Amino acid sequence: MIQIATTNEQSKKLLDLGLNPETADLKRIRRSDIIMSIDYNDSQCDDSDYDIAWSLSKLISLIPERCCIDYEDIFQEKKSDRGYLTIEDNSVFYRNNDFYPLLQFIYSLDLFDNLINCIKYLVENNLFNKEYLKIEDEK
Repeated sequence: MIQIATTNEQSKKLLDLGLNPETADLKRIRRSDIIMSIDYNDSQCDDSDYDIAWSLSKLISLIPERCCIDYEDIFQEKKSDRGYLTIEDNSVFYRNNDFYPLLQFIYSLDLFDNLINCIKYLVENNLFNKEYLKIEDEK
């Protein structure tokens, strides 16, 4: 089966990282694999019958295309460079203009997990867009 949205576990990780639930674009009927647009209104169900989810395209759109990344080069010298988001197969990278990988998220065979790990790094290093995070008072 092809994964088109975050699993409940992956969605929980994103919420635990502080993502605003309003950034989700899909909802899943609880105890089911049925996924639908967040805008779909089902008169027979209320919001408590659904879990939120993020599509692949939505997750990618939340991640900055470029950001400044501090890293150590092969001589273990500290450097800073602009990284450009690259996705290849199931791997997520930030590469510089020379295509050198400044950051890589390759440890899972699941692209969603690698994207979530990328978001985790960006949030922890204050590189993630604050617009997509919950306001402290709402937590």
